Amino acid sequence: MKIAINGLAIWQSLFLSKLTSVRLAVDATAGNGYDTLFLAAHTQPDCRIWALDIQAQALEKTKTRLTEAHLEDKVFLCRHSHAELLKVIPEPPDCIVFNLGYLPGGDHTMTTQAATTLPALGQALQLLRPGGWCSVMMYPGHEAGKMERELLLTWASSLERTSASVSHWHMVNHQEGAPELLLLEKPC
Repeated sequence: MKIAINGLAIWQSLFLSKLTSVRLAVDATAGNGYDTLFLAAHTQPDCRIWALDIQAQALEKTKTRLTEAHLEDKVFLCRHSHAELLKVIPEPPDCIVFNLGYLPGGDHTMTTQAATTLPALGQALQLLRPGGWCSVMMYPGHEAGKMERELLLTWASSLERTSASVSHWHMVNHQEGAPELLLLEKPC
Protein backbone atom coordinates (compact mmCIF):
# COMPACT_ATOMS: atom_id res chain seq x y z
CA MET A 1 0.00 0.00 0.00
CA LYS A 2 1.41 3.36 -1.02
CA ILE A 3 0.92 6.27 1.36
CA ALA A 4 1.26 9.77 -0.06
CA ILE A 5 2.86 11.97 2.55
CA ASN A 6 2.67 15.60 1.53
CA GLY A 7 1.34 18.88 2.87
CA LEU A 8 -2.11 18.35 1.41
CA ALA A 9 -2.44 14.89 2.96
CA ILE A 10 -1.22 16.26 6.30
CA TRP A 11 -3.78 19.08 6.58
CA GLN A 12 -6.57 16.83 5.35
CA SER A 13 -5.78 14.04 7.81
CA LEU A 14 -5.19 16.40 10.74
CA PHE A 15 -8.50 18.16 10.33
CA LEU A 16 -10.73 15.47 8.87
CA SER A 17 -12.23 14.56 12.24
CA LYS A 18 -12.71 18.25 13.09
CA LEU A 19 -14.67 18.96 9.89
CA THR A 20 -17.81 17.25 11.19
CA SER A 21 -18.28 20.09 13.70
CA VAL A 22 -17.49 22.92 11.24
CA ARG A 23 -20.43 25.24 10.55
CA LEU A 24 -18.63 27.86 8.44
CA ALA A 25 -15.51 27.20 6.37
CA VAL A 26 -13.54 29.38 3.96
CA ASP A 27 -11.38 28.43 1.00
CA ALA A 28 -9.55 31.73 0.59
CA THR A 29 -7.93 30.71 -2.71
CA ALA A 30 -10.34 28.41 -4.58
CA GLY A 31 -8.07 27.62 -7.53
CA ASN A 32 -9.22 24.43 -9.24
CA GLY A 33 -11.66 23.71 -6.41
CA TYR A 34 -10.05 20.66 -4.82
CA ASP A 35 -9.89 22.15 -1.30
CA THR A 36 -13.41 23.55 -1.64
CA LEU A 37 -14.66 20.12 -2.69
CA PHE A 38 -12.85 18.45 0.21
CA LEU A 39 -14.46 20.87 2.67
CA ALA A 40 -17.91 20.43 1.11
CA ALA A 41 -17.65 16.63 1.06
CA HIS A 42 -16.49 16.26 4.67
CA THR A 43 -18.67 18.76 6.52
CA GLN A 44 -22.27 18.45 7.68
CA PRO A 45 -25.03 19.25 5.15
CA ASP A 46 -25.85 22.54 6.92
CA CYS A 47 -22.24 23.79 6.81
CA ARG A 48 -21.75 26.93 4.73
CA ILE A 49 -18.56 27.29 2.73
CA TRP A 50 -17.21 30.43 1.13
CA ALA A 51 -14.75 30.03 -1.76
CA LEU A 52 -12.86 33.11 -2.95
CA ASP A 53 -10.67 33.66 -5.98
CA ILE A 54 -9.81 36.65 -8.16
CA GLN A 55 -9.84 34.58 -11.35
CA ALA A 56 -13.14 33.79 -13.06
CA GLN A 57 -11.54 30.67 -14.55
CA ALA A 58 -10.79 29.35 -11.05
CA LEU A 59 -14.35 29.91 -9.87
CA GLU A 60 -15.74 28.18 -12.95
CA LYS A 61 -13.52 25.13 -12.37
CA THR A 62 -14.56 25.08 -8.72
CA LYS A 63 -18.24 25.35 -9.65
CA THR A 64 -17.94 22.50 -12.16
CA ARG A 65 -16.20 20.27 -9.61
CA LEU A 66 -18.87 21.00 -6.97
CA THR A 67 -21.74 20.48 -9.42
CA GLU A 68 -20.37 17.11 -10.53
CA ALA A 69 -20.30 16.07 -6.85
CA HIS A 70 -23.78 17.55 -6.19
CA LEU A 71 -22.35 19.81 -3.48
CA GLU A 72 -22.80 23.22 -5.12
CA ASP A 73 -25.61 24.26 -2.75
CA LYS A 74 -23.23 24.34 0.24
CA VAL A 75 -20.79 26.80 -1.33
CA PHE A 76 -20.88 30.54 -2.01
CA LEU A 77 -18.44 31.42 -4.81
CA CYS A 78 -17.03 34.94 -4.57
CA ARG A 79 -14.79 36.75 -7.02
CA HIS A 80 -12.69 38.50 -4.40
CA SER A 81 -9.09 38.53 -3.30
CA HIS A 82 -8.09 36.57 -0.22
CA ALA A 83 -7.06 39.97 1.16
CA GLU A 84 -10.76 40.89 1.36
CA LEU A 85 -11.82 38.29 3.92
CA LEU A 86 -13.14 40.87 6.39
CA LYS A 87 -15.23 42.43 3.63
CA VAL A 88 -16.73 39.14 2.41
CA ILE A 89 -17.06 36.66 5.28
CA PRO A 90 -20.17 37.43 7.38
CA GLU A 91 -19.23 35.74 10.68
CA PRO A 92 -16.36 33.91 12.37
CA PRO A 93 -15.44 30.73 10.47
CA ASP A 94 -14.24 27.51 12.07
CA CYS A 95 -11.53 27.04 9.46
CA ILE A 96 -9.83 28.86 6.61
CA VAL A 97 -7.75 27.16 3.93
CA PHE A 98 -5.17 28.88 1.71
CA ASN A 99 -3.49 27.17 -1.25
CA LEU A 100 -1.01 29.72 -2.55
CA GLY A 101 0.91 30.01 -5.82
CA TYR A 102 -0.63 30.03 -9.26
CA LEU A 103 -3.65 28.35 -10.82
CA PRO A 104 -2.53 24.99 -12.26
CA GLY A 105 -3.48 25.04 -15.94
CA GLY A 106 -3.81 28.83 -15.82
CA ASP A 107 -1.48 31.80 -16.23
CA HIS A 108 1.62 30.95 -14.16
CA THR A 109 2.68 34.59 -14.08
CA MET A 110 -0.43 35.37 -12.01
CA THR A 111 0.56 34.22 -8.52
CA THR A 112 -0.37 35.01 -4.97
CA GLN A 113 1.91 37.65 -3.48
CA ALA A 114 3.04 38.32 0.07
CA ALA A 115 1.65 41.85 -0.30
CA THR A 116 -1.89 40.43 -0.26
CA THR A 117 -1.33 37.12 1.52
CA LEU A 118 0.09 38.69 4.70
CA PRO A 119 -2.94 40.98 5.18
CA ALA A 120 -5.19 38.02 4.34
CA LEU A 121 -3.61 35.91 7.07
CA GLY A 122 -3.93 38.76 9.55
CA GLN A 123 -7.61 39.00 8.66
CA ALA A 124 -7.96 35.22 8.93
CA LEU A 125 -6.67 35.27 12.50
CA GLN A 126 -8.95 38.16 13.30
CA LEU A 127 -11.97 36.37 11.80
CA LEU A 128 -11.45 32.84 13.09
CA ARG A 129 -13.58 31.78 16.00
CA PRO A 130 -11.61 30.77 19.13
CA GLY A 131 -10.27 27.27 18.55
CA GLY A 132 -10.50 27.76 14.78
CA TRP A 133 -7.65 26.81 12.47
CA CYS A 134 -6.04 27.92 9.28
CA SER A 135 -3.91 25.95 6.83
CA VAL A 136 -1.60 27.61 4.33
CA MET A 137 -0.02 25.57 1.54
CA MET A 138 3.05 27.44 0.26
CA TYR A 139 4.84 26.79 -3.04
CA PRO A 140 8.42 28.10 -2.94
CA GLY A 141 9.35 26.43 -6.24
CA HIS A 142 9.04 29.71 -8.17
CA GLU A 143 10.44 33.17 -7.41
CA ALA A 144 7.20 34.79 -6.17
CA GLY A 145 6.45 31.72 -4.06
CA LYS A 146 9.95 31.69 -2.57
CA MET A 147 9.64 35.32 -1.48
CA GLU A 148 6.10 34.76 -0.21
CA ARG A 149 7.26 31.76 1.85
CA GLU A 150 10.10 33.73 3.47
CA LEU A 151 7.85 36.62 4.44
CA LEU A 152 5.08 34.34 5.72
CA LEU A 153 7.47 32.34 7.88
CA THR A 154 8.94 35.55 9.31
CA TRP A 155 5.43 36.82 10.07
CA ALA A 156 4.30 33.50 11.57
CA SER A 157 7.43 33.24 13.73
CA SER A 158 6.74 36.68 15.18
CA LEU A 159 3.19 35.83 16.32
CA GLU A 160 2.61 35.71 20.05
CA ARG A 161 1.33 32.34 21.27
CA THR A 162 -1.71 34.20 22.59
CA SER A 163 -2.60 35.02 18.95
CA ALA A 164 -2.03 31.59 17.43
CA SER A 165 -0.20 28.33 17.77
CA VAL A 166 1.85 27.93 14.60
CA SER A 167 3.56 24.95 13.04
CA HIS A 168 5.52 24.60 9.82
CA TRP A 169 5.71 21.31 7.94
CA HIS A 170 8.00 20.52 5.03
CA MET A 171 9.65 17.53 3.40
CA VAL A 172 13.28 17.42 4.52
CA ASN A 173 14.51 15.00 1.85
CA HIS A 174 12.73 16.45 -1.19
CA GLN A 175 14.05 18.90 -3.72
CA GLU A 176 14.31 22.54 -2.82
CA GLY A 177 11.05 24.31 -3.60
CA ALA A 178 8.76 21.42 -2.62
CA PRO A 179 5.39 22.57 -1.17
CA GLU A 180 5.35 23.47 2.53
CA LEU A 181 2.49 23.69 4.99
CA LEU A 182 1.90 26.35 7.61
CA LEU A 183 -0.75 25.59 10.24
CA LEU A 184 -2.25 28.13 12.62
CA GLU A 185 -4.72 27.54 15.43
CA LYS A 186 -6.42 30.37 17.28
CA PRO A 187 -6.47 29.80 21.05
CA CYS A 188 -9.79 29.21 22.80
